[in-house]
Amino acid sequence: MGFVINYLVNNSRKIPVFPAAISLAVFGVIVTLVAVFLFGGSGNPSLGSSSNNHSGRGLPFVAGVKYFQSGKYEQAIGELSNAIHLNTADSDAYSYRGLAYANLGQHRRAIQDFDKFMELNSGNKLAYINRGVIYGKLGQPEMAIQDFEKAIEIDPAYSFAYSNRSFAYSELGQHAKAEADKVKACSLNRELC
Repeated sequence: MGFVINYLVNNSRKIPVFPAAISLAVFGVIVTLVAVFLFGGSGNPSLGSSSNNHSGRGLPFVAGVKYFQSGKYEQAIGELSNAIHLNTADSDAYSYRGLAYANLGQHRRAIQDFDKFMELNSGNKLAYINRGVIYGKLGQPEMAIQDFEKAIEIDPAYSFAYSNRSFAYSELGQHAKAEADKVKACSLNRELC
């Protein structure tokens, strides 16, 4: 399904690190935006599989993912743009290209690709989290909160959505809401305490 977001508040935090991560300073903390490569045997994304099988995908998509994984984001964008040209419904190509744009600091373009990804996959909580973090990077915590709330609506037990929203509320000076979300995140995931 593309990507997941993790907040790292201090060095004592035990949050898994995945390949192809970018780090941003958002809401006064370090944020790691991570591409998650979870494809089932059909080549379709799934949260239950850990294989990296892109069989059945066009060459531009496969090349774009390989460039992305190796940190060659400009080349990844070129290949993924070709993949999108060949198949405008390829949500994974939008996801990877959005992450490549984010890595290059092209946040508005990243948001456009995340918007398209969500148009094609409206129930993807991870997409909302990632777009929310980009909004935070752009100094738009209100927009970030909207995306974190949508992720919570999709999955009320998703601890990272509460943790991320807590940081956005803090940025707005809404400390009671921030603390409530921090407590909720901690109750769902002890690693966020």
